[in-house]
Amino acid sequence: MTIFIMINNFFRTIAYSQDERVIKNFCIIGSIILASALALLSVSRIIYPFDLGSYEAPIWEPALLSIRGYNPYSYALESPYIVAPYGYFYYFIIGLGLEIFDMQFWFGRTITVLAAIVCVICVGKIVMLMVDRKLLYCTPLRQND
Repeated sequence: MTIFIMINNFFRTIAYSQDERVIKNFCIIGSIILASALALLSVSRIIYPFDLGSYEAPIWEPALLSIRGYNPYSYALESPYIVAPYGYFYYFIIGLGLEIFDMQFWFGRTITVLAAIVCVICVGKIVMLMVDRKLLYCTPLRQND
């Protein structure tokens, strides 16, 4: 219990600090730690040799159909009964990876991680355009008395 009290006091000190450098450095260090953890998690998911069951299982069949020129969405009510919740371009890219590199998981996982990075960059650019740069550093930590 003592460790939680120490962490709580540390965050309160940062939150009530009037020094902009302390807040900015705290946020930069926190962002680096978070980005490192997410990068390590992404790399571990890319090189994981087994499928993730219901997350990856429904992707290969629509991908193989789309790379062969068939519409994966037309098989929802007839055999082979395929569910295709993602966009056609995603299935086409995954199917391209399956044709080039044979049956594997790393290509699709890499594409997914790259797409997530692009999304984070886009959201970051939108936030930069909408928010004043002085308010950008850990705004939720700041409390006005």
